[in-house]
Amino acid sequence: MENKPCLLYFIVAALFLLTCAQGCKKDNPFRKIFQKDNRIELEQTITSTVRPTDSLFIRFDKNWKKLVSQRAELLRPVKFLDLAQVKTPWNPLVISDCVFSPGAGANVPQMDISWVEDLNQTGDAPIRVDLALLYRGYENDTYTTVFPVESQKRFNMPLNSKLIADSAAVLIAGAALFPKLTHYSLENLVATTDNTPSVQFQKKTENLKKYHIVLEELGPGLSYKLRVCRFNGETWQEEKHYVFSTPICTQKF
Repeated sequence: MENKPCLLYFIVAALFLLTCAQGCKKDNPFRKIFQKDNRIELEQTITSTVRPTDSLFIRFDKNWKKLVSQRAELLRPVKFLDLAQVKTPWNPLVISDCVFSPGAGANVPQMDISWVEDLNQTGDAPIRVDLALLYRGYENDTYTTVFPVESQKRFNMPLNSKLIADSAAVLIAGAALFPKLTHYSLENLVATTDNTPSVQFQKKTENLKKYHIVLEELGPGLSYKLRVCRFNGETWQEEKHYVFSTPICTQKF
């Protein structure tokens, strides 16, 4: 009777070692399930399984080509910005945050970006907003874009995007390539009737405009390169570049 506890411990230890040995076998079904749950699936974003509930992303492997823009203007060539001619780097006001997205059903990164332009210098031709997530996205034509720039528009691929022929890159990156521009506004800067030198300057530059965009459903913990281009009727002119990183949003406390 006194040896029964020892015998019981021996049996438990033996079963534990047998289970571990089976777990290391390649044909073990439990090991296969574990691998399947942790590998990078084609429909998964780079660092997160949180996806918008937009119908396009339910079967992303079947629907991603619906995110190709048909706008003919986007087929026009882009004249790259000569960085050697840029005297002052573009530094927009950028506020990053995590907000709850009903569409994604989770907390998602949000980037609030605003800047001021003098239309006497830039002109008032339409702009487009581009995002590059992959390496050398603009040089390799693997970026996504919003045009025309309007609120509640999702980023799309131009028809000449090289991503269209590289479905593996699109599927691995997933929804992170196609965030949403949830807000866009263009405001006039109003001068007061005060007679201070700063206000006198505002009166001289009455074409000052404030651009404001809000981006949501970005991939968490990623670096994006933002680009603003202006259309002159024949070609696109790069005007601005800015690199930002998105926060990693906590889902549960």
